[in-house]
Amino acid sequence: FSLGLNAPRYTHEDRYFQHLMNRILGGGISSRPFRKIRDEQGLVYHIGSEYHPYRDAGVWVVEGCTTPENLMAVLSLTLIELGRLLSGDMLVSEEELLLAKRQLRSEHLISGESTHTRMGRLATQEFYFGRSISSAEVIESISSIDLNQFNEFLQRSMGPCFSEIALSMVGPEQK
Repeated sequence: FSLGLNAPRYTHEDRYFQHLMNRILGGGISSRPFRKIRDEQGLVYHIGSEYHPYRDAGVWVVEGCTTPENLMAVLSLTLIELGRLLSGDMLVSEEELLLAKRQLRSEHLISGESTHTRMGRLATQEFYFGRSISSAEVIESISSIDLNQFNEFLQRSMGPCFSEIALSMVGPEQK
């Protein structure tokens, strides 16, 4: 299954907030859904998310693999976890944000060691911003986000995210 939600466009000032949210809510084995739905309850084989920013819009996709009998429970738990952030019931902790920042900065620096990735970044930055953005500038933009700013972003952005959710599923044919 895949859940698609609205997200900031490539040049939006909130793009680094969205990248951090993606790390916390689906970016690997330390993410909340992975821990709660896979590790604690064993309902999915995989659950994660990806942020895809484009020129005029962005999409945030939460995806997972489960059995047909667990699908509704997994979808429900996923939406509950997202809703907990929206309601302010489960704000992000300082430790969680710090871990997400470390992961995002490391990912940026390590992937930049590839010539292919560096050339792609330069072309994309020129296309979207009309200039090259240094790794130092990206790292500073990520590092400068504090916990209050981040939790405010979640409260401000998650409501519109929930206004339109797209669901796509692939599974066994119903007979």
